[in-house]
Amino acid sequence: MGENNNIKNNQEDVRLQIIRHSAQIFAKYGFKKTNIDDIAKACQRGASSIYYYFKSKEEIFYEVVQYEFVSLMRSLEEVVKSTSDPQHKLRLYLTTRMSRIKNVAVLYDALKNDFFDSVSYIENIRKKYDQQEFAIIKSILDEGHKLKVFSFENSDSIARAIMAAERGLEVPIFSNNINIEISGRIEELLNVLFYGIMKR
Repeated sequence: MGENNNIKNNQEDVRLQIIRHSAQIFAKYGFKKTNIDDIAKACQRGASSIYYYFKSKEEIFYEVVQYEFVSLMRSLEEVVKSTSDPQHKLRLYLTTRMSRIKNVAVLYDALKNDFFDSVSYIENIRKKYDQQEFAIIKSILDEGHKLKVFSFENSDSIARAIMAAERGLEVPIFSNNINIEISGRIEELLNVLFYGIMKR
C-alpha cells in the first residue's frame, strides 16, 4: 500500500514538473510552434516519457491553464489569511491578483489566434474561478463591514463592482503589455473605493 502511494506521488510530481516547464515553453514559443520535443527537452526527459503522462500537446496546455488558475486562487487565499486588517487584505488581494494574472495573460498571448478552442477553454475555466474570486472579495467586504471599517448596503454589488474594475485593469495586460506597471492604477482604484471621489 505504501509503495503504491509512493509511486502515485512520484507520478504526480513528474506531471507537475512537466506542467511547470510546459508553461514556460508555451510562453516562449506560442502554442502552435511548441512541440512535445521542446517540452521534453525542457524537462530533461524523452518525448515518450511525456506521452506517458499526457496524450497530446493540447492536453498539456489545458493542464497548464488549470494549474495557473489554481495557483492564482491559492495565492489569493494565502494573502487574505496573512492579515486581519480588511483594508490591507483588499490591497494585498488586488496587488497579488493583478501580478499573478499576468501568467494567465501569457497563455492567452501564446495562442496567437492559432487555437481558438483553447481561448474558449480558458474562458470556461475562468468563469469557474470567478465564483471563487467573488466569494473571497465578498468575505473581505463582509468582515470589514462587521468591524465597521467599511460602510455599504450590499456587499454582493460592491464585490461585483470590484471585479468589473479588475477587468478594466486587465485590459493592457491582455493586450500584450505584459510588463505594464499597474501598481499606481491599483492605488487609484483603492483610493476611490475607500474614500470616494467627493471633496471632503
